[in-house]
Amino acid sequence: MRQLQHATERWADESAATAVGDRRLVARAIARAALATNDAPPAPAMGLGTSSVVARVDALLRPRSANVATAATWFGVGMTALAVATVSSTVQLHHLVAFALHIC
Repeated sequence: MRQLQHATERWADESAATAVGDRRLVARAIARAALATNDAPPAPAMGLGTSSVVARVDALLRPRSANVATAATWFGVGMTALAVATVSSTVQLHHLVAFALHIC
């Protein structure tokens, strides 16, 4: 569960960095939010109390890896292959039904 939370937070971090256009700015905002204190009754603001803020900030301060682009490319290739397989299976099913009707 913790890994899923971290991956989701990193995804949001990268989305914010893309939207803002400055990874360092997003890293500073995350660090400031994590360091902010609230004297009100305990209610974790945006779940920062349980997230791995240091790892997130460190990842944003490093240059963006090519793995994201590679993953997006492979996702596109996979979705294309899935679409081709689905269409091919549909055509084959149509031929099978036509053959079955021809025999009967």
